[in-house]
Amino acid sequence: MKKNPISSILSILIMITLGTLVGMLFSPTSGNNIRSVLLYKLEGFLKKMKSLLLHMLELPYQSKIQNDGKVASQEIINQTISKAKQLLEEVEELSENLETQSSSSLA
Repeated sequence: MKKNPISSILSILIMITLGTLVGMLFSPTSGNNIRSVLLYKLEGFLKKMKSLLLHMLELPYQSKIQNDGKVASQEIINQTISKAKQLLEEVEELSENLETQSSSSLA
């Protein structure tokens, strides 16, 4: 069975993000600076994810499903959309946590 290229790309993006976060956490920069940079990057990532998700939600309405291959690809798209929504929620939660930590450390 062939591996889904969308899930492979999504896995690579997640691993890059986690690697970046771990690298930043062990850097000699102060925690406030790291949280500020992470928050800025997460907000950018959040905007990109939202636009990608909106684009993917529009795809089913642009063409009609006519055969089994299209049905299978639509299922993959729906799975990817649900995973993207889950990632989006996790990024928003992480962003909120960083904002809370950043504001509490400034006080």
